[in-house]
Amino acid sequence: MKKKSIGIKLVKVLLCIFCIFALLFSNGCGLSDWGYDMQNGYAIWRINSRQIECGKIDGPNSIDPVVEDYVVRFSYNSEYIFLQCVEVDVKNVDEEINKDNPMYYLIDVKTDEVKGPLTKSEFIVTTIDIVGTQDELSWIETDPKPEGAE
Repeated sequence: MKKKSIGIKLVKVLLCIFCIFALLFSNGCGLSDWGYDMQNGYAIWRINSRQIECGKIDGPNSIDPVVEDYVVRFSYNSEYIFLQCVEVDVKNVDEEINKDNPMYYLIDVKTDEVKGPLTKSEFIVTTIDIVGTQDELSWIETDPKPEGAE
């Protein structure tokens, strides 16, 4: 009788451990997912290999996407976030992500106004008009994981 009771307890423990691992991996929780926090509650989050989004953090593990396209590169200062993004089919995991012809976005972090998608030339003109500079931006790549991302 005692052996049967120990065996049942062991099976329950193993089943619980299996369920925990299954939940972790089925929710898309990956070791390579990360977040890069910026000013005014904005962040870039790598949700999975097909989704890197820019949004506002609205909870401990939640982001409200502002730009849902795949963020290839980003830059920011105290007033603006600059994005280079491409469209990605999140369901087609075998398709290579083409980063050659990105769309551009500009986010005013004080007013939450988003300009884009813009072509490269539209982005340059808009950046000069709004920010008042032609200075070259220091772009941060999202692949591999950027320094400072957690």
